[in-house]
Amino acid sequence: MYRGPVQSPELVLDFGHEQWSGRLFLPETVGEVITMEHIQNVLNDSRQFVPVAVTTPPFVWLVNKQHIIRVQWSFQSVPEMEKHVTWDQRARVRLQMYPERAFHGYLIMTHLREGQDRVQDFLNLPGDFATVVDHEHICIWFVNKRWILRIGHFHE
Repeated sequence: MYRGPVQSPELVLDFGHEQWSGRLFLPETVGEVITMEHIQNVLNDSRQFVPVAVTTPPFVWLVNKQHIIRVQWSFQSVPEMEKHVTWDQRARVRLQMYPERAFHGYLIMTHLREGQDRVQDFLNLPGDFATVVDHEHICIWFVNKRWILRIGHFHE
């Protein structure tokens, strides 16, 4: 059972040709503190469509996740953002997305298997969306892997 979007953060959904803000419906099991993993779970579950509430006009859209290029969750400060982020490992990357969007940040890698901790290994795991933390724009990007043209990994 899914509860209303009241507790969900405001997100910007990018479809390439347009962007709009809305709130994902989250499972009732999600507590008062929303983490990146809660949003990842909704974006990466088996449903093809997810409900997104918008305020103008007050409406609920059923959004086809395949057509979302990326989702942005913005914050007021880096410390505020970091308290919502959990990871097993992270890698500094530069992404080239379709259509003609490039940005960089830290790819957050979770649920890694022993001996498979490379960026390539992580991107080939099941799940349509990967998470990138962007300190420059103070946001978390949930990136649809099908729209990544290429990704470069900085070795630090």
